[in-house]
Amino acid sequence: MPSPPTRWRSIIREAMFVVFASVGAYFLSSWLFQLFASSSLSEPFVAMNSPAGFVLPFASIALASGVVAGLVLSASERAHSVRIAVWAGALGCALQLAIAVVVGGLAWAASNYALIGAPAMALGLLLGALLGRTIWHA
Repeated sequence: MPSPPTRWRSIIREAMFVVFASVGAYFLSSWLFQLFASSSLSEPFVAMNSPAGFVLPFASIALASGVVAGLVLSASERAHSVRIAVWAGALGCALQLAIAVVVGGLAWAASNYALIGAPAMALGLLLGALLGRTIWHA
């Protein structure tokens, strides 16, 4: 059993990884979505596929950014990457819900697809950590 200072150091280190993974996945997702929205591909796709034209790219970009962040997390913290990914996904969901409620209220957040990216990003973080765990430990 580790001594108390070592235990606190590991808790602080894991908490920093949780924050970095959550914020990193969120910023990567928003950057990729901005790139998609400013490209010439987005307008015809959204126009042809009305509700799905917005939901599918948004969810797939959030999932992909979560997978990338989960792979980076599992490469840097191999031993506890799955636990950190779960906590980072939960933190990301809570922060995105809080931001959506502050910006437009709970009714707006529930009706305007504002909460689609957070669960997809959390799932991507978990999948990336599991995939990285099998890659790095093989």
